[in-house]
Amino acid sequence: MRAGERAGPRGDRPPDRHRWAAVRAALAAFEEIEQELAGRLGASRIASLRSVLSDLLGGAEPDRPDR
Repeated sequence: MRAGERAGPRGDRPPDRHRWAAVRAALAAFEEIEQELAGRLGASRIASLRSVLSDLLGGAEPDRPDR
C-alpha cells in the first residue's frame, strides 16, 4: 500500500469502489427478492445471506456510513 491510501476491510489493500458498487447492487437485488427467497430457503439462511452482504459493506466503505 502506498502512502495516503486507506486499508480495505482486511487492512491489506485500499478500498475498490467497483467492488462496493457490486456489493451494493447485490444487496439491492437481494432485498427485491428477499420474500421469495425466504419461502424457499428459510428465515435462518436469509438472515445469513443478509449478514454476509451487510458485512461486506460494513464500515470499510469510505463513502458510506456504517450499517
